[in-house]
Amino acid sequence: MHRFSNIRKKDLEKAASILDENGLDEKAIFNNYYIQLDNGREYPFKQLSHQAYELVHGSSGQLNFQRDEKNEQIIKELGVKVNYYKENINPFQEHELQIFHLLSGKEYRKESEKSRTDRNRLLPIVKKLNYWAKSLEQFELVSNSDNKWLWPGGKIREYLWIRLYNPKDSGKIFFDIGIDGNGDLYLDLNPRTSVLRGETAISNSEVNIYEDFIKSKNFQPLRIIKSDYDNLTWKNLIELSSSFISSNYTLYLELEELLNQETRAKEKETTYLSEPPKKIRSNVKLNPSFKGHNTDWVKKNKTSSYIGNKGEKFIEKLEKDHLNENGCEKLTKNVTKVLDGKGYDILSFETDGASKFIEVKTTLGDASTPFQLTVNEKRFLELNPSNSFIYRVYNFIPHKMQGQYFIIRSTELNDYLFEPTVFEVSK
Repeated sequence: MHRFSNIRKKDLEKAASILDENGLDEKAIFNNYYIQLDNGREYPFKQLSHQAYELVHGSSGQLNFQRDEKNEQIIKELGVKVNYYKENINPFQEHELQIFHLLSGKEYRKESEKSRTDRNRLLPIVKKLNYWAKSLEQFELVSNSDNKWLWPGGKIREYLWIRLYNPKDSGKIFFDIGIDGNGDLYLDLNPRTSVLRGETAISNSEVNIYEDFIKSKNFQPLRIIKSDYDNLTWKNLIELSSSFISSNYTLYLELEELLNQETRAKEKETTYLSEPPKKIRSNVKLNPSFKGHNTDWVKKNKTSSYIGNKGEKFIEKLEKDHLNENGCEKLTKNVTKVLDGKGYDILSFETDGASKFIEVKTTLGDASTPFQLTVNEKRFLELNPSNSFIYRVYNFIPHKMQGQYFIIRSTELNDYLFEPTVFEVSK
């Protein structure tokens, strides 16, 4: 007679209740095969069948409860499913996250049997969180594996999280993958306001930079509520999460640059008009080697809309201040940011009332940093040589609205080199 022959469906269900109450054996969490009961809950094949056997026979001795074809067939004949997961761990389940919701914030004492049981009940979601984070390593981002679920004071954490970041970066900003106190999964983009051992939290001014930037982008974190877990597979969870990271990776890079620029800018907190630099470097290689390499074009060439908009407001205010200082308050009222597509950014005025068409180009880098000019913008400058200008803002500190700038008149365009970096192809 096969060792599973006397096991009935109700024995599996009772065994499952015991595992719900006591938690899983840590060694059994990683498993390819899981038994799914009628309520949708899944349990490692080996541990659930072992527990059911002990309920029926009282002892299991040295019997092997690993899944094989015969064992699986007998279990299936009881009217339950056996699911296979190539990931060697099953996806998040609603009842597991509900357990975390119930236990979060509670006292933990290692000498307490109840606390040790709570630990076993939490371990599956901690392991799954680490697997989820590891599966999202892309764009040179890495996860810092974290099996911690206790605060130093001996309380179960109200939320679990793992950081995803580029170790070459400052670590001031990172993707935050976790489980909140409600038991919902989330993926967010956060600054380092709380710290681990050996770290330093970012400053209040850097927090303000982050909040201002995120608000300007209408950024929304990814949140998956418990009721969605029934249809949540590793495949669709990872695809959804990877899409979120891909869509927001530019924001990560821009925040990294903004927060680091705050540190560099402490010696440059002044605004003044400078002479144009003698040389502006170029990122364009006229004789490319065509050798493959990782180039962060977003970080290297992209002036974000956030920085661009801030730079335009910066110049708009300077123009208004200049007119006010020269007794031209009526003209000040007409200085304005124009609609996109006009070929320039700001309509301003000379003190004699003549119109000025200003195209603003803003970067966080120094005066030698190259900038982008569209075909439409270049044509407008060429068609309006007497009253169109490029205001080149550099060393810009967006949250303080400070920076240096120089002015290029449209009649001086021939002094600069224009290199095409993108072609539109048509036929």
